Amino acid sequence: MDSTAEVVEACGKYVAQGEPVEGFGEITCGVAPAEGTKCERCWNFSTNVGECKEHPTLCKRCVPVIIDKGVVAPVPV
Repeated sequence: MDSTAEVVEACGKYVAQGEPVEGFGEITCGVAPAEGTKCERCWNFSTNVGECKEHPTLCKRCVPVIIDKGVVAPVPV
C-alpha cells in the first residue's frame, strides 16, 4: 500500500464496482484527489510544499537533496 493509502468506508465520488476476492469478500476501489501541492522536483503531491522559503516549490524531502548538491535557488525577477 502507498503511504497515503487508507481503508475507508466510502472513498470520494470515483468508486469502482465491487469485485469478490477469495478470502476477503467484496473489494471496492475508489480514488480521491491528493491533498497538497505538486513538488516541482519529484512531482509528488505534499502538504509541505513551500515550507522552505529558499525553495518554495519543493517538498521537505527534496529540499535537503537540492541543498546537499549545492543548488542555489533562483532569484525572483
